[in-house]
Amino acid sequence: MKKVLTVMAMAVMAICLSGHVDAQNRSVEFEHSSWKKVLKKAKKENKLIFVDCYTSWCGPCRMMAKDVFTQDHVADYFNSNFVNFKIDMENGEGPDLKPGWKINAYPTFLVINAKGEVIHRVVGAYGADEFIGYIKEAQSEDKNFAALNKAYDAGQRDGEFMFSHLRSLRLANLDKEEARKAKKYIAELKKEDLLKKENWNIIKYFMNDPATDEFRFMVKNRDQFAEVVGEDEIDSKIYNTYSKQIEAYSYFYPGKGRTYDKEGFDALIKDLQNSNFSRASELIAIALKNEYSRLNDWNKYAYVVDAALDLAVLKQYGSELRYFDSAAL
Repeated sequence: MKKVLTVMAMAVMAICLSGHVDAQNRSVEFEHSSWKKVLKKAKKENKLIFVDCYTSWCGPCRMMAKDVFTQDHVADYFNSNFVNFKIDMENGEGPDLKPGWKINAYPTFLVINAKGEVIHRVVGAYGADEFIGYIKEAQSEDKNFAALNKAYDAGQRDGEFMFSHLRSLRLANLDKEEARKAKKYIAELKKEDLLKKENWNIIKYFMNDPATDEFRFMVKNRDQFAEVVGEDEIDSKIYNTYSKQIEAYSYFYPGKGRTYDKEGFDALIKDLQNSNFSRASELIAIALKNEYSRLNDWNKYAYVVDAALDLAVLKQYGSELRYFDSAAL
């Protein structure tokens, strides 16, 4: 009987231990040696290197370490496919490696080949599955950051490619390069090409200046765009682009040589007045209300708020204009 109980106890213990092991989350296994040794290991194992560039004060860095790199499927993916290296960019080798890697924000995640060449970069914190999706692009010969740059330099310019390239620049936090290339691509399109569905994602995500001829063309030809992408899509794009520019004017603060673009603001109001966009009156009222608030001109502010509340064209927007009610109090 004792023998039977002993065997049963051992079996229960084994099950418990097994369950305990399974309950422990696996983690991404990061190397803690020198960069030179990491390169050597990657070459030996014929693997790419995944680099977590972090700082001790970076909150999103800690979030990724705590909540993402400790998930089983994340650990399995990175441990199977990469030599993983974690480095504080303000200590040890970090300051020496930072300029060559062109680190400008944290966290920055790099994928580097065994030759030491950066082939992919992603900046910022993300959920586990989204992050894996972005890093998997590094393993694609034509979708990684370096490959897209090379194709752009070689002259590739079709709509699908340009969207992928501009998206990769955004993921890499290269805002100025993204804006420059997007503006150039859109400006060089023929007007009829703006209406092609292959260019819609570029227009939707990367055409952000309402003062361009291309944006004005889109507003003027709203109905034609609606036939291609749908009314909700085009109206949302027009409204949000105007709205973000109005917000930029509203929160302008002088300093460091910056001056308020009064000419640009007036041109925006004129464009809205001349447009046939259904929500133009609403946007004008919001822009003027914010402008007079910025200038502390409360008489004109009150006039705009009262006029906005009285305009029948605005009353259909209900919840969107509730802030006018509070502003009038």
